[in-house]
Amino acid sequence: MASEASLDDRLAGSVPFCTMSAVAVAGWQLQRQARALAGEDTPQAKAKAVVARYFADHIASEARGLKAQATAGAGLLYALDAEALAG
Repeated sequence: MASEASLDDRLAGSVPFCTMSAVAVAGWQLQRQARALAGEDTPQAKAKAVVARYFADHIASEARGLKAQATAGAGLLYALDAEALAG
């Protein structure tokens, strides 16, 4: 899509794309940490497992909505001209 999208479309999707990437990287890092502590019977290991599970179940699903925003294009950004916005 990136090669077919206009510059306006790519810029319109840049913030949701960066946010989606941040959510993905945060989830990946939490999973890595939880796996590194797996099998340990410490409060830190238990807490990390719960945090990673919560993130995966509740926060990571945000990425689907962000994907839709990132690929929606810039059409609505230009639906009104400056005069209509000022009026």
